[in-house]
Amino acid sequence: HYEKLSWKAAFFSTDTKVTMLRESSPLTRSGNQYQFLHRSILEYLFSRVISDPFEPFQTSAHFGSSSDTSESVESFVAHPLNQKSIVGEPSILQFLAERAELDPLFKSRLFAAVEESKADARVSQAAANAISILVRAGVRFNRADLRGIRIPGADISGGQFDSADMQGADLSDVNLTKTWLRQANLSETKMIRIQFGELPYLEVGEMVSECVFSSDGTLLALSTENWTIVVYETATWTKIVSYAGGYAVAISPTTRELAKHHETTVQICDILTGKVRLVLEGHDNVVNCISYSSEGSLIATASTDCTVRIWSTSSGDTLHTLHGHTGSVLGVVFSPTGLQVVSCSGDTTVRTWDTQTGESLLILEGHHHSIRSVAYSPDGRQIASADDDGRLELWDAHTGILTHELVAPPLAIYGVVYSPNGHQLASGGQEGLRLWDPLNGELLGTLLGHTNSVSSLSYSPNGQHIASGSVDGTVRLWDVGQASSHEGANESTYEWRCVNISSDGAWTVTGKQDGTVQLWETRTGKPGAILGGHEGTVYKAQFSPCGERVVSASEDSTVRLWCAHTGRSVNILRGHTGPVYSVTFSPSGHQLASGGRDRTVRFWDTATGKPGFILKGHTDDINGVAFSPSGHQIASCSEDKTVRLWCPFKGEQLMVLRHTEALDRLMFSPDGLEVFSISWGTEEPLCWDTQSGKKIDQPTLEELRMTCFSYSPCGKRLATVENDGMLRLWDRTLEDGDWSEVYASFFGSFFIHMQWIQGLGGMYLAVSRYAAVRVWEVVEVGGSYTLHLLWGFGGNGLSLADADLSGAVGLSPVDLTLVEQHGAVSKSISFSE
Repeated sequence: HYEKLSWKAAFFSTDTKVTMLRESSPLTRSGNQYQFLHRSILEYLFSRVISDPFEPFQTSAHFGSSSDTSESVESFVAHPLNQKSIVGEPSILQFLAERAELDPLFKSRLFAAVEESKADARVSQAAANAISILVRAGVRFNRADLRGIRIPGADISGGQFDSADMQGADLSDVNLTKTWLRQANLSETKMIRIQFGELPYLEVGEMVSECVFSSDGTLLALSTENWTIVVYETATWTKIVSYAGGYAVAISPTTRELAKHHETTVQICDILTGKVRLVLEGHDNVVNCISYSSEGSLIATASTDCTVRIWSTSSGDTLHTLHGHTGSVLGVVFSPTGLQVVSCSGDTTVRTWDTQTGESLLILEGHHHSIRSVAYSPDGRQIASADDDGRLELWDAHTGILTHELVAPPLAIYGVVYSPNGHQLASGGQEGLRLWDPLNGELLGTLLGHTNSVSSLSYSPNGQHIASGSVDGTVRLWDVGQASSHEGANESTYEWRCVNISSDGAWTVTGKQDGTVQLWETRTGKPGAILGGHEGTVYKAQFSPCGERVVSASEDSTVRLWCAHTGRSVNILRGHTGPVYSVTFSPSGHQLASGGRDRTVRFWDTATGKPGFILKGHTDDINGVAFSPSGHQIASCSEDKTVRLWCPFKGEQLMVLRHTEALDRLMFSPDGLEVFSISWGTEEPLCWDTQSGKKIDQPTLEELRMTCFSYSPCGKRLATVENDGMLRLWDRTLEDGDWSEVYASFFGSFFIHMQWIQGLGGMYLAVSRYAAVRVWEVVEVGGSYTLHLLWGFGGNGLSLADADLSGAVGLSPVDLTLVEQHGAVSKSISFSE
């Protein structure tokens, strides 16, 4: 009777509701062992302990509220934040980063922990955890005083530390992957076992066509545009041999042999000597791709003759010729079992074939441009394909059903490959190298560093590294785990397409691939209103001269006007019959001009939204439009290789300025006497006299491979960015009208949009590219210039340009090579043992 009334009877009752409650307990016990129902509960509770108090502005029991320094230090020493490293706990880090964004008190105590570490090494663990949380929360440390901080083991990957003073800091075991440290003072720092997330790159000196690891990972072979094969030993990354070959190469998985293309044939040779054992003859045109089967007995080749051939590697006989493609076959690869091959073509299809019978199995249709690369997942269940327009598609290998279309910039992808374990998919092309989750299509990471297109990529057999070859003449070696650990608060799946600063410098507006327009405080990067409504990529966004309005042009064929204060839509201007690539206000702000794919320049009244003149004359897409400062001219540039000047009052064409390449962007000089334009194809700057139409020679600038530019507000300076990521400021004081360089700094990657403006709070320079936007303050003192990064989003990459590492301790010889390649100043460095 007593047993039936006890708590045990109630607790262990067989009643359905009681059983459900009992088994739903977050904490369970087995003997003397206690455990939580799921690890996330433990992570949540531990995070709550660290961030206590949970509600903002309350006094923390752990941190204390005393202003006494010794008490403050002791509170940090005893705090859970100082007990263990949490950098390997992504869920805890993310939770605490979100708390830091919402709770000013918690954020201030994190800053305090970093500051206290300068004086007391006992709080170094708290400081390392604190700065890791702050970086994950998107806090920027540009120009920060971090001298002497102790943060061993911290993860500040993807953080912004532009011009930060970190002299004498303890950075042992710190993860600096993709960290921005341009012009940082890193002198006398401890850098033992520092992690940069990449190895020194291999300087090849000419475009790299292919790069591939041997099956045991001990060798890396690459081919160049001049048909040279170069083989490196991966233990020391020493070049061991080079010999004549083609641009398509593959390494046998079972022998020390390499297959290389030679025009219409494939030669199988010794990988270390280049001595040819066998020649595969049969194609009627150039061989574009070579692939070995997993056991090495077969080779598949893809050719411009529209066929795929299957060969025996022992006899050299053609076993099957696969017909079906109607365009050049650009890629081919075996399935893991070797029973199938998949091929891709300029005819925009992917096809699978039976290697034993030569029978066509599946035709995968969905691409609209030439498909450059194709890959099987290691388990053979998925196929990835990538094309010239940036479409990366994942297919079910058994049914041919499209399962995922991955969001990427509309730029050519030249290579796609799965990691050995199948957990990652890497793609490389005109916009660099990206890592994806092939199960859900999510972006895992971006790897920036190449200054031109990625032409080839290969995983090491152990999956720890990726080698990427580039048009820039280098092969870069990336630490896969560090690069894809997290993208941080500054990364975005959707791409940045444009940037513009208001005339007073107070606000910045950006446009993105997902159709959103957003406002930001220029000096702080604090987000403002989000202007939503476009149904396609926003190619151009601009403030009105008075700053009251924002105009945006989009892929959805519309131009929209917005209130810059509230973000409210004011008007939608319809009339274009295709994407609108450019739009601009007249100097008075009373008119708009827009241009796009329909080859017309259209005028609009900003007050009423009524259309005005429609200017016709271009014979291809219009990429840029601009009013002259006086408003008496409007210029447009086009894919038809011309700049046209128009009268905005009469709608008449004034003159046609011709070039040999498509023109992508243009700008009037502040005095209106010049119009400056760039050809994306040649990256050649061009300048014309707006009165006579004559080309103005500028020898210094014409030597540059320029991707974007902007006149200074006074017109006497010019900012340029080159395709290798070098930003330069120029002064036009020479008698012949040419430019002289007054400032140069390596930005690490090229940009395609730029604006230089004089605001009320200073001079600003804004730049954007598909993966990033940056806003800088331009400081001029006595004719000398310097740039300070205010804020930026996206496109994180390791930057050490002009960083001072004098007297740093603990860098390895490999690290030293890396930092020197990145442009750091490194004198009197002590190496680690």
